[in-house]
Amino acid sequence: MASLAGVACSLCAALACGPRITVETVDAPVDEAPVEDGGKDPGPSPEREAVLAVARGYADALTQRDPERAAELVVAETFVFYDDLRRAALTSKAEDLERWPLMPLIMVLELRVRFSRAELEAFDGRSLFTAAVEAGLAGEDIGDLLDDPSVEVAHTEDDHAELRVEQSSLLYLRRDPDPEVDADAGAQAPWRVDLPGLIEALGPSIEALAKERVETSGKLRTALYFVALRLDVALDPAILDGPLR
Repeated sequence: MASLAGVACSLCAALACGPRITVETVDAPVDEAPVEDGGKDPGPSPEREAVLAVARGYADALTQRDPERAAELVVAETFVFYDDLRRAALTSKAEDLERWPLMPLIMVLELRVRFSRAELEAFDGRSLFTAAVEAGLAGEDIGDLLDDPSVEVAHTEDDHAELRVEQSSLLYLRRDPDPEVDADAGAQAPWRVDLPGLIEALGPSIEALAKERVETSGKLRTALYFVALRLDVALDPAILDGPLR
């Protein structure tokens, strides 16, 4: 149930492959103010600072276990994604899970370890996300990563941003309109953390890394191996077919 960045970093550590996963990206300009004539750097742009402020606010919310604040700072699709995880944790059998990408598959299995069937049935996507934050399961290490002095903000499009450390993806953000705000009123949509976008971007690199580093037969066994290692528990393979309690 860790955040996507937390899962990625934990997976790297578990696979003994170094500090972070590096995702191949097309070079994008860093959104910093240009140096004016005379060589004097006027400093970071307001846009860059706005992106960093949201990322740090999100990290602080995780550290403080403030679920409502964290929920305000993620894109709405986050809750759809968590509800998909919840439904899979309740109903998907092994043959269904085999079709899932590795990162969300790991999260589904961890849900089955962390929560009972009754608890999962009582959640929806948003309440599952907030429960993870409140319980301290949502990647509190992201704040330490953001403190790295080499963090840069790269914009790939006007409404998308990426935080990177030494060419490694750390967080994705994008502008996500508030439903209550009139789109024609001229208000600019706020930046929010894009967890579904991050997991989609990291997925291929993580699968390739796991295939290289973990000597198991198939994606399901790889996911079991990782969850058991990360949680330091022995897992009954029956967890591949549903919650055990």
